Amino acid sequence: MTFRRMTIALVLLAASIVTACGGHRHYEVGGGSYGGYVRTAPPPLRYERYGPAPGRGLVWVPGYWAWRPSGGWSWRGGTWMRPPRPHAVWVPGMWQHHGGRGYGWRPGFWR
Repeated sequence: MTFRRMTIALVLLAASIVTACGGHRHYEVGGGSYGGYVRTAPPPLRYERYGPAPGRGLVWVPGYWAWRPSGGWSWRGGTWMRPPRPHAVWVPGMWQHHGGRGYGWRPGFWR
C-alpha cells in the first residue's frame, strides 16, 4: 500500500469515527472492539519522537493506550495524517474515569 493510499485510508477511518460519534458524548473501550469500561487505569502516555512531517500538510496524531480484553493494555503508536479540511486541529482521544464503573475511551476527532 502506498503512503498516499494509507494516508487516505486513515483520514477516512478518522472521519467515520467522528461521524459515528455525532457530537454527543460517546465512550468506548479500545476503539469499540470491546464494550463497557476498564477497571484499571491506563499506563502513562509514552513519549513519541516524530521529527519533521514527511509531507506537506501532514499533522502528527499521537498514539494512545488501547484495551484488549485478552491481553490488557496495548500501545497504538502515533501516525501522520492529512486533516480533512484546512485549519482542522486533531483533538486526541482520552481515557476518562467514571467513578465505580471504571475508565471509558473517548475517541479523538478533528475540530
